[in-house]
Amino acid sequence: MRVIETAIMMLAKYLNDRDPNFRGFVNGRLDAQIMTVASNDDRADAEKDAAVDFFSEVRRILNPGK
Repeated sequence: MRVIETAIMMLAKYLNDRDPNFRGFVNGRLDAQIMTVASNDDRADAEKDAAVDFFSEVRRILNPGK
C-alpha cells in the first residue's frame, strides 16, 4: 500500500510541475465529489462515510504537507 501511495504522490508532483493548475483542479473535483456523496440520500450513512473517507485520503495523498 505504501508503494502505491508513494507512486501516486510522485505522479501528482510530476503533473503539478507540468501544470500548476493541476492540484487546484483536482482539489476542486474532490471537494465536489465529497459534497455530492455526503448529500446523497440514496446511500446508507456507513457507505457515505466510507466514500468521504476515501476521497479525503486521496486528497491527503495528492497534497502532502498541507
